[in-house]
Amino acid sequence: MPEQLDEVLAMKMSMSAHFAALVNSLDKHNVGLKEDFLKEIERLDLEARGKGGDYTKISESFWWTHQLIRGEKI
Repeated sequence: MPEQLDEVLAMKMSMSAHFAALVNSLDKHNVGLKEDFLKEIERLDLEARGKGGDYTKISESFWWTHQLIRGEKI
């Protein structure tokens, strides 16, 4: 079971990294897009946290994506 969790975690991190790279790339052509995405991710993160349970896992993905878009290391 722990192997499956590691695989899921790796997939989530990979998806977050690809999405962050896409947003950062698109921001070069549409200034302000990055900030719009960050605001929306923050909103969705808070909404997911408020629901609790399995939504907490979704919140983690939003947090990773947010950090990566901002260029921070996790």
